[in-house]
Amino acid sequence: MNKSQGHNALYQCPQCGADISLSPKRRLGNCPFCGSRLHMEPGEVESRWMLRPALMRSECHRILSAWVWENYQGTATGLEISQSLWVPWLRKEQRKNGEITGHSYELAVKPKHPHITNVKIPPGEYVRFDRDKTAGFVLPEIPDEDLKPGDAVIYVPFHVASFSYGGERKSAVIEASTGSMAGYQPDKRIKISLQWGSLAIAGIIFLLEGVLIKPVIAKAIVLGLSFVILEIIVSLVWEGWGWKK
Repeated sequence: MNKSQGHNALYQCPQCGADISLSPKRRLGNCPFCGSRLHMEPGEVESRWMLRPALMRSECHRILSAWVWENYQGTATGLEISQSLWVPWLRKEQRKNGEITGHSYELAVKPKHPHITNVKIPPGEYVRFDRDKTAGFVLPEIPDEDLKPGDAVIYVPFHVASFSYGGERKSAVIEASTGSMAGYQPDKRIKISLQWGSLAIAGIIFLLEGVLIKPVIAKAIVLGLSFVILEIIVSLVWEGWGWKK
């Protein structure tokens, strides 16, 4: 569960219809748009909100490409965005002695893509939910009867991507308003161990060459070939390990 007190309660002015963000502890105030005096009750809180996607699909693809390259260094291919969907988060009121002290956030439904659970609900300007503005993203239905008084559903836009690695398709997700993302990653500890091991072996070969091989040109050739062979061996071992994951 993602707990936060950084998100205000969201209301709609009954006079001008503007969306208003106020501290969850406040029940009296003035509309900043029309100046109307407001008296907010828990039941008046809007129950459905959405976070508009600020990043274009092409921008998300570039962010994903950079992430794949950083984590796989060219060993992953075939990156594509396979699905775009709205992920509903449930916001619940937290109370103490009858007073609202903040809100907690959790996924409203179990996501089909497990990496979504590794992305926290982003801060941002939530707007009142409008079904006409959900085009291009799959929208799951959350029945009103599932919401308790004071609860709210916040729809967050996500892109689901897939790529090829080790003979299999792996997945990643990116949140389309801030670019936050999560996805399958190889075990970097093994890769680092292989790199250090190859460096140690190269050092041993270098010492042996210095003792056994006299001509300078021959040393340079053998040393260069040694590093090439080691690089190939490490790549093969790393890729072979990736096939088993």
